[in-house]
Amino acid sequence: MNFDDKEVASVLTAIPNEKLLLIDWNIHSNAKNNYVFQDFGKAFYESLKGAVDLFRKYKEIDFVYPNYTNHPLETVTFFKKFCREFEFDFKIITNANDFNIEKT
Repeated sequence: MNFDDKEVASVLTAIPNEKLLLIDWNIHSNAKNNYVFQDFGKAFYESLKGAVDLFRKYKEIDFVYPNYTNHPLETVTFFKKFCREFEFDFKIITNANDFNIEKT
């Protein structure tokens, strides 16, 4: 499982393609690599769309995306797209201590 670090790409080039299987995230790959990747963008967005009626009961939808995560930023982009398209109030929270649930 690769991650976004400047050293990863050079290390991967040292491994023969027939001995390399990249999984999880499409980063630092090339067309000759063997891979199984998650879609952190469009598939995530489509999943949110599938639950749009469930989200309607909330005043605001908050996405906790800590500064220290290696999770792809692409999910934040598609979360914002979803919220704007379906007219949800939303926040991106980068510090989990700032996340408060309020019953109204």
